Amino acid sequence: MSDMQGSLKVLVADEDKDIRFLVKVHLRDYISEITEARDGDEALKKINSDPPDLIILNYMLDTISGYELADKLSKDKNLQDIPVIVLTLEGFDLYEDKSGVDDYLAKPFLRAQFLEVVRKVIDLEKYRKTDARNVKKELRTAAFRKQRKISDSGNKKILIADDEENIIKLLELILAEYELDIATSGEELVEKVLSGKRSGKSYDLIISDVVMPGLSGWKSIKKVRDEGINCPVIFNSGLVKDKDLYETLKPAGQSEFILKPFKKATLLGTVKEFIG
Repeated sequence: MSDMQGSLKVLVADEDKDIRFLVKVHLRDYISEITEARDGDEALKKINSDPPDLIILNYMLDTISGYELADKLSKDKNLQDIPVIVLTLEGFDLYEDKSGVDDYLAKPFLRAQFLEVVRKVIDLEKYRKTDARNVKKELRTAAFRKQRKISDSGNKKILIADDEENIIKLLELILAEYELDIATSGEELVEKVLSGKRSGKSYDLIISDVVMPGLSGWKSIKKVRDEGINCPVIFNSGLVKDKDLYETLKPAGQSEFILKPFKKATLLGTVKEFIG
């Protein structure tokens, strides 16, 4: 058993490392201990070794599917009371009755959707960190975006991709001399870049969070690169702290990585290296 006191122990089983990492990000305001598994056999072994408080399973797992694993757990008197959430694909029938499944969550999911489902099966609030800031992640309306002070259209154009409202506001202040555009998910990043290419109004630089709803920053930029768009990118993250991991997973093309929370001088220095 873990020596962490009062923490929420979660087992996440999914072959996609971005999904496993996203669960960590979404639980950042709560005292939690996350154990990861890449397939059904590994998940079952870890569950038996150290039973968690919550289990999150992809419905499609190698060796043992999420449904089969949930059914197996429901027949074990020592494990059957652990709530199980199954991750499915969007459009899947979420109301299909499966033994051992407490609730379903369709991928891709936003943080609010994830937390809503988790709260249905456990008392999540008792694990909330006392110093956690309840930052709203509402999408910005077009009217709000027009209030930003930007320089004339001749300036360099930067696309900011981040789902954190406070990070977006910070970047807007730091980068006031540039023309800015905003994306709040990986899919929106790809959509905006491809749309800009079609209209002949490409970006000079992209500043992207690593972990976002839907596609990760890495996967989003890979999609952009696959379309022949080689705009430089600054990746940033408060959780991906391993420089070697960045070097391993980063997509091809010109890019740099900075760690959150970043200093104004660090960010501006990196931006000017790319676009002056």
